[in-house]
Amino acid sequence: MHIKSLLIILALSSTLCFEPEHSKESYIFAKFQEFIEVHNKQYSTIEEYMARFKIFQNNYNKVEVMQISSEDTPSFNLGVSKFSDMTTQEFRNTYLNLRVSVKDLVRASSELSFLETEAAPASYDWRSQGAVGPVKDQGACGSCWAFSAVGNLEGLNYIKSKEFLTFSEQQLVDCDKVDQGCNGGLMENAFDYLRQNGGIELSKDYPYTGRGGKCKFNKSKSALKVKGFQMVGQDEEQIKQKLFSTGPLSVALNADNLQFYNNGILDLTADACDPQAINHGVTLVGYGTQKGKDFWIVRNSWGSNWGEDGYFRIARGKSTCGINSYVVTAELE
Repeated sequence: MHIKSLLIILALSSTLCFEPEHSKESYIFAKFQEFIEVHNKQYSTIEEYMARFKIFQNNYNKVEVMQISSEDTPSFNLGVSKFSDMTTQEFRNTYLNLRVSVKDLVRASSELSFLETEAAPASYDWRSQGAVGPVKDQGACGSCWAFSAVGNLEGLNYIKSKEFLTFSEQQLVDCDKVDQGCNGGLMENAFDYLRQNGGIELSKDYPYTGRGGKCKFNKSKSALKVKGFQMVGQDEEQIKQKLFSTGPLSVALNADNLQFYNNGILDLTADACDPQAINHGVTLVGYGTQKGKDFWIVRNSWGSNWGEDGYFRIARGKSTCGINSYVVTAELE
């Protein structure tokens, strides 16, 4: 631990009036110190340290109530995560910036994709097929929409070419002017931008910086071209079939409860997780069933030190958190 951080901890410890040694407050304070070490958090002043501890404490208590109030034997675990020192609003403003309108959701519900293909098996995971790359981290930039779109493109390209390539989210952040870079966007806009502007570069040619910048797209380095996109519809059986038939899909959901997700199959009622409050773009990569509970496998863009090594599972067939509300896939040239 840095000397400055240690001094702040000592100063803060002397200002907090804990009850006896085993009080809940002292326990949470110990958890906070552990959280700082694990996630390499650094606070510059005692005041900031105290403010973040109070937020951490409130979140810790809130999650405890949420977990207790869920079903008797919940299929998921909420707890301390890398975002536990952020308020709900800070978390939303930084990470949940999908720009999806009611009009977009209505259109997504009415556009269907009829398939005449091999029936989907009971479970499937595109990770085991080589169509999903390592989990990425969008950082403190509201670019989830770009990572969702690129996850879809990488999967489709692998299935088509049998070569896995990683594409540039930064190009979308910098160059897609319909969207708003680190302030949010929408996957279909990203696909439309790529259709109109000559495709997408590899990430090694246009690396991610986590902040908006001047567009540097070089059309001569375009590694993949897009001819359009297709909405999949909201029927989860149809989504399962489309996922199996064509590859990973770009999807959206209400991700408020993911702030404290640790592991398991997130299964919440509409009251606990409003399926209409869509705010985050992710990539659907598989599905399965565990102890009678159907689930989706979803790749997030918050790094591998979050959730289940960067992934989460969520209940399938229940419109949980709106996971089926907006599903789209690119069409490659």
